[in-house]
Amino acid sequence: MIEDDPATAEDIRIELVAQGHETVWIADGLAALECASAERFDAITLDRMLPGLDGLSLVAKLREYKIDTPVLMISALAMSMNALPVYVRAAMIIWLSLSLPAKWLPG
Repeated sequence: MIEDDPATAEDIRIELVAQGHETVWIADGLAALECASAERFDAITLDRMLPGLDGLSLVAKLREYKIDTPVLMISALAMSMNALPVYVRAAMIIWLSLSLPAKWLPG
């Protein structure tokens, strides 16, 4: 899990552990790149905005280093997959936006 917000990281960790997964939490993009270069992971959950190296740049670096671990980008930033650079779209599994359109919200 690459997430700089401790509360969000804990929420993600709880759900992953409940599903039987082991987790490693990293809060910085550069530290995440170093860790992903040194260890093998089944999947990566990734925040878009991180200190050190942002999520989109991190995905590009992972692929540049031939690290093909599947990535689930989780972000509060609303962004269409069409707005993402092609090299990033090709490298990611899914973009999950935590921003919901107003029409989906109650009230």
